[in-house]
Amino acid sequence: MEHKIIETYIISENEIDVSKYPQFLFLREDRIVGHIHLDAAMKYALMAFMRKRNISDSIWKEIMLYLSTQRQVGKAIEIMGIKNYTGKIVVLGEKEFQWEKKFKSIDINDEKLKFWSINSPLEILTKMAEFSIENA
Repeated sequence: MEHKIIETYIISENEIDVSKYPQFLFLREDRIVGHIHLDAAMKYALMAFMRKRNISDSIWKEIMLYLSTQRQVGKAIEIMGIKNYTGKIVVLGEKEFQWEKKFKSIDINDEKLKFWSINSPLEILTKMAEFSIENA
């Protein structure tokens, strides 16, 4: 099963009922430090499932755990989830998600670096690598 990022959309939770789309993962774009952050989280999550070292019961939750570097799904959802959030949303899924307002890239900016208390996007990869080692 291959999972890939489809597009980045501007939507708010009020505009979409995410419970109707269980085949997709909806994430806050303002917490993702570029495509490198998302790509690494997907690879770590897939490896965890392949090695039967996954923490959660679904690939979507596992990706959120790696993105947030949290061991508890509830905390990961609190950090990465879109509840009460109206900014850009990253939609991850196995097929295309249709929406009118689409954007192609996930920005790296000072606000994101500050949120994660890092100086460089590479530091988020270090955090995820450490998280992965802890779960090995």
